[in-house]
Order: sequence, then structure tokens, then C-alpha cells
Amino acid sequence: MLSKFTRASEVVKYLGLERLPDNAGWFKLICHDVTKQCAECERPCRHANSTTIFYLFEKNTEKRWYRIDATMIWNFLAGDPLAFSTYCANKVIKNRVLGNDFTAGQRPLILAPPRDWRMLSCLGQWSLASCICTPGFEIEQLEIATKGWMPDAIRHDLKSHLVPGDSSLP
Repeated sequence: MLSKFTRASEVVKYLGLERLPDNAGWFKLICHDVTKQCAECERPCRHANSTTIFYLFEKNTEKRWYRIDATMIWNFLAGDPLAFSTYCANKVIKNRVLGNDFTAGQRPLILAPPRDWRMLSCLGQWSLASCICTPGFEIEQLEIATKGWMPDAIRHDLKSHLVPGDSSLP
């Protein structure tokens, strides 16, 4: 069914997605599994074992680096591919594409370890993906980089390509 949609607005309506603040795309929480038992008191904890969320990105979606204390498993669902960048503690940057054109090197699933910085951006008009977080996503864990922030390794690489006197990077 999703493959028949040609506009993001159709997918938003069909799935009942909600707008994220600051033009950060659209989302819908699908599953928030809170059956985890507390090791100390054996009662259910408020933190989820896992969460599953739909995300829809459009070509004009705000692109910001973020990280959380959870493994994120991103799955491509429909639309155009997504550029997926990660930056980890050992200063390694990985740029991959989440999509369904396997002959072009796109991946249907991408795993991002806890605490790695991540950034996704739509490579066309719109992209729909799902994300499974384990342990579950909790808003208090979300760290969003300030607008214009980028990993030092990327900043250094970009600055090496600037014309002398150009200070267009933050």
C-alpha cells in the first residue's frame, strides 16, 4: 500500500503521523514495551525494553546531529533513500544510505550503537523509515546538537576544501 503513495502528505494522513518540533520531520510511536522488571524490587520499570517508531523525513526536514543511550535499528520502508551518517567516540565517521536499491549500495537496515552521533537526511522528496530502539527511547535521553554543530572530523575535512578567507563554517 505505501508504495502507491507519491506525496508525503498522503503517508502522514494514512499512518496518522504527528509533526516533530523545529521541522524535524514526522513520527508515530508504534510500540513502547514496558514489561522490563526492576532488578531491585521485581516490579515493572517505567523504562521500556524497546520502542518502535515511524519517521517520515522530507527534503526540507531540519538536519541536526543527535544521540541517545540506546541502540537504534533503522529500517527503510518507502519513498526516497535516506543519507545516514554516524560519528562515534573513536572519531570514525560512517556515511551510508538507507534504501532499497541494493545494486547502488543502499542498505535496508542500519544499526547505530548507543551514544554515537547520528544524522539522517532525505535524498529526494520524502522517506519513510522505522526505528527500533533498545532499550526503549526515552525523551530525557535525547541529546540534540546545537544548530550548525558537526563532528570535528567533518569540520576539518570541509575546511580543507574552503577558499582562503572563507569562514562559512561554524
